[in-house]
Amino acid sequence: MSSLAHSLVTWSKFLRLPERPETAKRYELHDGEVVVVPPARPIPIKLQKTIERLLEAHAR
Repeated sequence: MSSLAHSLVTWSKFLRLPERPETAKRYELHDGEVVVVPPARPIPIKLQKTIERLLEAHAR
């Protein structure tokens, strides 16, 4: 469990948490608990970008 959550957090409270891009940590809400998740891996990011480009081309 992350140090951010010692009790359950609602979605609205989670959205009000400050973002910290300089630490490169990502946070998610899992069953009311704030957890630190690892950064996305390069291959899924590349695949996501490819799908995005294909969808944008199709939408035009």
